[in-house]
Amino acid sequence: MDLLKDFCKYLSKVTTIEEIYIYLLVATTIVFLIFLGLRKLGKLIINKKFTDRKGYYITQSFFIVLNGGAIIMKKIVTFNLRTDVKVDGENRFAFRKGIILDKITAEAPDVIGFQEVAQAMAQFLARYLEKEYTLVGCGRKADFSCESCKIAYRKDKFELLFLETFWLSDTPRKAGSRFSTDQSGCPRICTCTTLYHRETGRAFRHYNTHLDHVGQFAQAQGISLILNRIAADYDAWPLPIILTGDFNVTPDSVVYKSVISFTGCGAPLVDVTADVGPTFHGYRPAEVGEKIDYIFTNLPCDAEKSFICADEKDGVYLSDHYPVGAELEL
Repeated sequence: MDLLKDFCKYLSKVTTIEEIYIYLLVATTIVFLIFLGLRKLGKLIINKKFTDRKGYYITQSFFIVLNGGAIIMKKIVTFNLRTDVKVDGENRFAFRKGIILDKITAEAPDVIGFQEVAQAMAQFLARYLEKEYTLVGCGRKADFSCESCKIAYRKDKFELLFLETFWLSDTPRKAGSRFSTDQSGCPRICTCTTLYHRETGRAFRHYNTHLDHVGQFAQAQGISLILNRIAADYDAWPLPIILTGDFNVTPDSVVYKSVISFTGCGAPLVDVTADVGPTFHGYRPAEVGEKIDYIFTNLPCDAEKSFICADEKDGVYLSDHYPVGAELEL
């Protein structure tokens, strides 16, 4: 305080415009150097990879101050790609992949939760999205092959802190495992990432899944397992939650109701895509329409900005599902 008083007293003695400009320049430079120092300190903490909660919260506080508490909007998309099968004819993945890439480029989502990503499809996406995105997640079979629930995130905006795939079964860490109730022959998985947003210094968890398409009890078991996992993760390190996927259920289902009534992550999980309309069309939108794809979150969101991508070109669609998107606040 004494230094500041001395500076102001000295400044009051300045008599020329040139001297005033010089002293303002010096003061601005000092403030800028302090700003750079705080950012450097924040990055030093970040480079410790958040080994404990305290380091994370200190870092987050730095960036909230440095960003003036600004709200950053992030576009999140859930996208069932529809696996590659001959019966789809002109809508096989080989004929859709070009418009899929065009759409991803046009929308430029920050994070995408994919479902039904066969191995060849994953290789294609990894190759052509490599410049902008990192693609993570493994296949659902015991040898990690077959379909996956990949998560893609923009590599210029996010850093991956944690990654895990777990199986929807009584033994979630056993690759290829299934529930022994009414589940189909398909193992089901959930890919979980913890992503750190470089600009704001904030982190969040993203769970991306594809529930069973046959067994209602298996669907209920699957979502119960995921919600219990979310609660355990939140208790260990409370972070905002995003849950995306093809749930194979409509909003009147027990599964849906269990998600929106969940209380294990600090604030309710809200379906921010509740008003986007049907998301599954089976390449016949005039005849088929069900809402089975969702983005749930406890982050702030303007649901009026949520959307579906209903692109179609000469009878060729992006998928048999519409990609569904939302803009969330970090």
